[in-house]
Parts: sequence; C-alpha cells; structure tokens
Amino acid sequence: MTSNNVKKVMENYTSLYVPSVKKEKCNTNAMLSSLVWWILVGYSAYLSFKCSNGFDLGQFALALLFPQFYIIYHIFATNLCNTI
Repeated sequence: MTSNNVKKVMENYTSLYVPSVKKEKCNTNAMLSSLVWWILVGYSAYLSFKCSNGFDLGQFALALLFPQFYIIYHIFATNLCNTI
C-alpha cells in the first residue's frame, strides 16, 4: 500500500468509528442562566445557615434543591429571618 492509500483507509476508518467533535459557539443565554442559578443556590444556602443559626440538614437540602422557592419563602414568611 502506498502512503496515499493508507491515508484514505485511516480517514475512512476514523469517519466511521470516531465521532467528530464540533466546536460550538458559546451559548450566552445558557451561561447567564447558569450563573443566575448558582447565585440563587449560594444565597439560599447562606439563608439556610443564617436562619437556622447553624447547619440544619433539612433546611440545607431544601435550599439546594429548590433555591428560588426557598428564597421566596424567606422573603414573605420570615422577612429574610427578620433582618433586611
């Protein structure tokens, strides 16, 4: 086999069995929503420590799993633990 034939065989093999990886453009909306989500998770975790006067597993789990609802609950029910 010549080197050109070897190259063709390798190209055919890689095109069949190795998936091509496409570089996609950065999705700004996904990055922004992810950033907002992590800010909500961080703030709700902070509220769980502050309002429980320490670590409470139930409050911490709720803060991590449902941060938007946890923050809204503390805004209306506890007035952010009686301090603004």
